Amino acid sequence: MHDFLTRLLRYTYHTANGDMDAVHRVLHTTLTPTMESHMGTLAEQLIARGVQQGRAEGELSGQREMLARMLALKFGELSHAARARIEGASHDELATYSLRVLTADTIDAVFG
Repeated sequence: MHDFLTRLLRYTYHTANGDMDAVHRVLHTTLTPTMESHMGTLAEQLIARGVQQGRAEGELSGQREMLARMLALKFGELSHAARARIEGASHDELATYSLRVLTADTIDAVFG
């Protein structure tokens, strides 16, 4: 039932162009009381997942911004290549680069 509700919710949301009132009306007239209780649980799970993803993206964005600031402070204005390297870096790579800033003599040494 979980898969059905997920597909129904996605389909309804996309066909309603994000109009949550329209989504609510469709779901309220379509779902049985049992399905509505499952939908509440599903909605809570989706919200929790969205919050978690938002936090992770915010943290990654903050790490990128901090690394860019540290590099610019130490080495001057960043090249497009350096900015692209930062934007494409994973969480672990950003942590490594941030530590290397402390001892690196060149920006190339940071990216190793």
